[in-house]
Amino acid sequence: MKIPLYICITSMVGVVWLTWFLRTKDMDFHPPGGIVAGLNSFPPTEQQFIGPPAPDLFNEDILPAEGVNVALDTFSDLVTEPKVLERMFAVLQADGDPEIIYLTGERMLECAEISPERKREVISRLQEYQVSPWVYDTKEVQELSILATAPASEHDQIEAYLDELSQMVTQSSGAQVSLQYSLVEGEGSLSIADDETSALTLSSTASIQQWAATFYQLIRNQLEEKDTPITLTSEPLSDTETIQVAITRHAWALVMQ
Repeated sequence: MKIPLYICITSMVGVVWLTWFLRTKDMDFHPPGGIVAGLNSFPPTEQQFIGPPAPDLFNEDILPAEGVNVALDTFSDLVTEPKVLERMFAVLQADGDPEIIYLTGERMLECAEISPERKREVISRLQEYQVSPWVYDTKEVQELSILATAPASEHDQIEAYLDELSQMVTQSSGAQVSLQYSLVEGEGSLSIADDETSALTLSSTASIQQWAATFYQLIRNQLEEKDTPITLTSEPLSDTETIQVAITRHAWALVMQ
């Protein structure tokens, strides 16, 4: 027995109408503000949740308060968090304080989980920033002792030089290192106390720049003897300001190990 075509069509239309009625009977097609405003009331679909998870928000609370000098161990609690350091380094480079960027880079250099290749990239970026070497420190100050010799007639002048060197050490190390010195009569020389092999000679008419350059050479020699992966530049340094900037905080930490 054949079913008439008009009955089939009527049944199909009826099923569609009934399905539409049952699915939309509780819907409001005239919400306040119109249909577009009403769309916000619909629950999110499964498709909206497909995709990679959102990244963790950058925690700005770990940054020091504005206007506060940072410490040498800033971000030291993050040296085992390479992903956090990488995110900080990227965000801060976009719009950040060079001092904070530099310290973040230093922590990346100390992070064992960051590859040597990446560290070389970080070092190249850090060279772009001019960072003041004097910052407050929360660590215990360490003492470095040197022995200076000079003719008795020049002791007053040499002592003034040594005072300036002491200030340079405090500034370049961020108050991490305190320089103690002894001045005795003899030919002009400078050495690290209790280490006669480190002595470097100076002319009797040496200037403060020459004393500072000699002192810098002593520190560079110490790093070479320790066979550290970070060394100071071997280029001649002619003024105390350049020298105190060239001795980085990280280099001081290596020297005092």
